[in-house]
Amino acid sequence: MLDAELSMPIINAQVDDGEICHIALIEPEHVLDVWPVIEPHFKASLKWAHDSMTTLDLLAGLLAGRLYLLLIMEGDAIVGSSCLEVAELRNKRVCHAIHFAGRNLDHWVDVFMQVWERVAYELGCDEISIKGRPGWARYAKKLGFEHEYTIMKKQITEAE
Repeated sequence: MLDAELSMPIINAQVDDGEICHIALIEPEHVLDVWPVIEPHFKASLKWAHDSMTTLDLLAGLLAGRLYLLLIMEGDAIVGSSCLEVAELRNKRVCHAIHFAGRNLDHWVDVFMQVWERVAYELGCDEISIKGRPGWARYAKKLGFEHEYTIMKKQITEAE
């Protein structure tokens, strides 16, 4: 369940070209209202998750309040979305974006970062994190992220 003090209204911000960008934290009881529109965003980004989760996993987490949904809108159109998860590590609390996608990213990403950091702060987090395909590393660096480590994987097959 969302913390009572984290009932964030829609944030309205003017972006570079004068357009108004709206970013909203969606409460669990409203997730199903927007799900038909955002599920394709999730499906597209989850192809890079290597079968670690499905859209149904995300939906279940959002409905249960274990995950947090941020929507980015320009006018009435949803142009981006992010699914956040809080992880309790040994010495810190991290707000991790397990999904982050949209169109016209350069148009609204700076405003989105401010909102994400505010949400993370209100959730008592010490930092934010995101993992993504290699092209994201260059973009994330521009947003102030540091490259912390690289994850490698190897498929295990039955011993011969």
